[in-house]
Amino acid sequence: MLLDELTSDPFETQRIARRVISAMAYPGRLHACDEARAEAVLSAFAPVGTPVHVTAAAEAAGCAAPRGLRLAAPGAAAVVVMAGAEAGDLFVDLRRGSLQHPQEGALAVIMLDALAADTSGNLTVFGPGPIGARRILAGGLSARWAARRAEVNAGFPMGVDALLIGPDGTMLGLPRHVKLEG
Repeated sequence: MLLDELTSDPFETQRIARRVISAMAYPGRLHACDEARAEAVLSAFAPVGTPVHVTAAAEAAGCAAPRGLRLAAPGAAAVVVMAGAEAGDLFVDLRRGSLQHPQEGALAVIMLDALAADTSGNLTVFGPGPIGARRILAGGLSARWAARRAEVNAGFPMGVDALLIGPDGTMLGLPRHVKLEG
């Protein structure tokens, strides 16, 4: 599927935007969205001129930035698309905003090999949001990522929000205030 075909339908873009908002509003809950690919999320959440970074590994996995977005270094980008294997190293370099402007923290879109609810999963998501703890299988995610994410988000409200996307479009929103173990 060509990128222009993927992003040319405003109704599809709106549908994906709603799913992402729902995923971020209900952290720890998996959200199915057949159309959710990293570039579709960029199209829905990164207006023309937004600084984005798509890593080489994400490009190799098939993600390309839609036209009109400004390519930037990871630390300067508002949205960064990366593969799960590189998330542990790259997450600490992303912008976190400031106390006056915490909304300027980046959104990390992390492409995974698998994403599913699984009692033997490699991540546990804690509230606020999920009732109790939820175990998630995040296949292909760096083993260091949960610890690096905690380090990056320790200065709340500053930090980095994350959106995990499985190969089938399943999404998991992890706003910076949600606690993880993994």
